[in-house]
Amino acid sequence: MKVMNDGFVYKLVNEKRARQIFDLNLFDLYIIWDDDSESLIDTHNELNDALEKGYEIGIPVGSTH
Repeated sequence: MKVMNDGFVYKLVNEKRARQIFDLNLFDLYIIWDDDSESLIDTHNELNDALEKGYEIGIPVGSTH
């Protein structure tokens, strides 16, 4: 789990799970950037690039507030 500065929570997934989730379109996946921001992954290229660069990948869970 990753709790962002604003209290939003992401369930982190490893590379294998991220690829499975994306390929099956099970959940939205987000790149968690070093500055505590996030962006929706829309394409395989975005996913591959994020994984190659070692960024965390997460599924939105909800807010702690």
